[in-house]
Amino acid sequence: HPSIPMSIRRQIKKCLYESPDFYHRLLVARSRLTVPGRAGHIRRYLERPGPHLLQLGSGRNHFEGWLNSDLYAKPPRFVFLDLTKPLPLPDQSFDRIFSEHAIEHIDWRAGQLMLRECHRVLKLGGRIHLETPDLTYYAELLTNDLDELKRKAVEECCREHGNPIGDPSPCFVLNHMARHYGHQFIYDETYLSAMLAKCGFVNIRRMPGRDSEDPHFHQASGRKPSIDMRCNLVMEAEKGEGGAES
Repeated sequence: HPSIPMSIRRQIKKCLYESPDFYHRLLVARSRLTVPGRAGHIRRYLERPGPHLLQLGSGRNHFEGWLNSDLYAKPPRFVFLDLTKPLPLPDQSFDRIFSEHAIEHIDWRAGQLMLRECHRVLKLGGRIHLETPDLTYYAELLTNDLDELKRKAVEECCREHGNPIGDPSPCFVLNHMARHYGHQFIYDETYLSAMLAKCGFVNIRRMPGRDSEDPHFHQASGRKPSIDMRCNLVMEAEKGEGGAES
């Protein structure tokens, strides 16, 4: 309600989001109301001159010139797409796909379906850019001495999310990353590379940072930078001539 101060509304939304079952169903139900108009929106976008660019799991990040989609879509700037279901998009219709911190919100089976669908809707030679938390980074917080950036990242997470024991704790950070925000499956480089290859992608490589050499992806990210960007796994891959493995 407009009479509730913005700071209080944000706290209520955060509480609902972190115990999300009811809130999730509410937002998805609202988004599904946009489905009847979705086909026309997609068709009009694809009828425009290319390149055709698809963002999956947009959140609030709207990129000009892209088809921006999300489970919690707010039309007309976003269209409703559920990454756990086949995408209602034509074969070989997109030149690039960008997905930032979305694949970890679905389980590995749905993640494999998502990547197979991405391969299907990409044109030959099209590319995908994925950013997701890096499991290796967080696991190493428990086993290695922390350098300055990791120490600051641990301190910030514990301070922001209320670590109950007070002191900075890598254990708290690892559990928070794995259990909060609706995360369901956290990837490392080896697993995500193998998943991409199984789904038919080639020229798979880890990017040294968020920025990409591809002009379509260059600084496309809409998320606030982390203190230590090594916590993110950034991968790019290309659709080759072969198909996905069965």
